[in-house]
Amino acid sequence: MGYHLVFWTSRFCRCVCNVNVYVPKFDSKDKIHIKLAELSKKAHTLAKRYHEQKDLKAQEELKKVEEEIDKIVAELYGITDEELEEVRKMLGVLKGEDVER
Repeated sequence: MGYHLVFWTSRFCRCVCNVNVYVPKFDSKDKIHIKLAELSKKAHTLAKRYHEQKDLKAQEELKKVEEEIDKIVAELYGITDEELEEVRKMLGVLKGEDVER
């Protein structure tokens, strides 16, 4: 990628470098904002269920919800699918995972 960015996901946030990112205020009439709020609530519920009950089905569903959140946020900020995949790889590296390059 030709630039660095700060990428917020429901599960992990890491500053790659210092940049200013415009984050709009929540607008209760904006369909995208409403969808993100709903997905965020769902993710928190699933995460709680997984961590408290070790519910593997909740963990699987949580991964899907997080991916949906990532895609919507990427679309909001004009990030392509390829760039999103690179961000995911960078986050994996930062978390100490083996990542294909």
